[in-house]
Amino acid sequence: MKIMAIILAITLSGCTSLGDTNKHTNYAYSGEVQGDHFVLARCVIETMETDKKWQINSLKYKISADPNRKKSQVTASGVNLFGPFNAFTMEFNKISPLISRIKLTGVKFESKEALKNLRKCAEK
Repeated sequence: MKIMAIILAITLSGCTSLGDTNKHTNYAYSGEVQGDHFVLARCVIETMETDKKWQINSLKYKISADPNRKKSQVTASGVNLFGPFNAFTMEFNKISPLISRIKLTGVKFESKEALKNLRKCAEK
């Protein structure tokens, strides 16, 4: 009976440490980029959806825009072993006719891919 309790305790402690992996992979970035906030947001989604990496193209992307406040937001979510998760959120604020301020937060891998694609979109 004691051996079963020890095995159960070890198994449960291993599972809880696996669930904490996202805490160590958080990513945040803030900066400015050239381009219209909505056009950039749409471009990021299009490039992410056609990416060859399954971790990127299998995410569900959503864009919301508020033209009156000159803001757009891209959210990416997915599902893993532990259930649904938010991969990243990218907020765009128009600060001048051709400049947008971005704020990106999320899981490290997916967020870095989003930032890479944003930079490609800004170069177009």
